[in-house]
Amino acid sequence: MKNPIIYSNMGLVLRKMEDYETAIYCYTQELQYSNDNFRTLNNRGYCLAKLGRFDEAIKDYSKAINLDC
Repeated sequence: MKNPIIYSNMGLVLRKMEDYETAIYCYTQELQYSNDNFRTLNNRGYCLAKLGRFDEAIKDYSKAINLDC
C-alpha cells in the first residue's frame, strides 16, 4: 500500500486499541509516503511515550513543534 491515508486510519484505530507497536509501524509507513505532518508525528510520539521510548517520542514531538511554527 502506498496510500498514506490508509496508514493514518489504521494507526488511529490501533492506537485506540492500545496496540502501540503496530500503530507506530503504521505512522512510520504514513510518513514514508507523505510529507512530515504535525498530526502523524504527534500520534507516533504519543505511542512511543506510552511504550516508555521517551527519547524517540521527544524527537517526534520536537519535529512536530518545528513544523507547527
